[in-house]
Amino acid sequence: MTPTPRILVEPIAYRDPAAAFAPFAHMPFAMLLDGGSQGAQAQFAYIAVEPFKVITRKPTETTPDPFAELRAALNAFHITPDAGLPAPFIGGAVGFVGYEVGSALEHLPPRKPPSFPLDLAFGLYDVVVAFDLKNKKAWVMSSGLPERDGQARTARAKARAAEITARLGETLPTAPQTPQATWTADFSEPAYKQKIAAIIELIRAGEIYQANMTQRWTAPWPKDLTAFGLYQRLRAISAAPFAAYLSVGDNLQIISASPERFLNVDTKGQVETRPIKGTRPRGKTPEEDRALAAELRASAKDR
Repeated sequence: MTPTPRILVEPIAYRDPAAAFAPFAHMPFAMLLDGGSQGAQAQFAYIAVEPFKVITRKPTETTPDPFAELRAALNAFHITPDAGLPAPFIGGAVGFVGYEVGSALEHLPPRKPPSFPLDLAFGLYDVVVAFDLKNKKAWVMSSGLPERDGQARTARAKARAAEITARLGETLPTAPQTPQATWTADFSEPAYKQKIAAIIELIRAGEIYQANMTQRWTAPWPKDLTAFGLYQRLRAISAAPFAAYLSVGDNLQIISASPERFLNVDTKGQVETRPIKGTRPRGKTPEEDRALAAELRASAKDR
């Protein structure tokens, strides 16, 4: 049997990751894991396009394990980490898991009518373009998957790496003017305040100790604004170290500008969590805890 090839790594000229991604932005399952710009940089950014396999789950599906297909695919197309590679992510699955997937994992009341067409969506990628934002270096890395034979896999890796490299953009397209839109909230102000009051009473009764009260805002899509154009504007005014542009379909894009990394799992299986919210240090004694709580309440009243 021909040995399984290592990941092909080809250095390429460094450029802004969003500029490099621009020619792919309109394509289904084109993914940009952005490290930010204008000083809000993480260490790496990644481009993944044209997956060799796509996995989705619709809200109407009722299989008990929503991750079964994804787990099977990751096992079938496993990529062995290599300490000598220039970036941590070398290919595999990129996508999203919706909040509503929790209804398949926990015994919860019946879910509301779906407002989003997919509960999860992932692409499996054989080519990743990686950017070292701090050292201004870039590489295209290709695994040659889903080919199994060693020689065929090596040949595919070389061909795919060359193909993607040739299509990378050099400059960002001009962002549109500030879009105008009227936003509509799920709740009226009185209804929102009523729900907050109910949460406070539940906390006082000892039923819960915290709650995440959120709502969805919607707006008509402005004329002549593309999803990637909107991402460019967001990136320019609110750069974030864990930003992303996920084009899940022709009319479905997810745009993120997150300042926090909630979870990280390294190649040894160690899990690190670094959320922003909920990280205020506790006092050394109950008296210090009460003093901190009083300080927070006073600060909230001042605002």
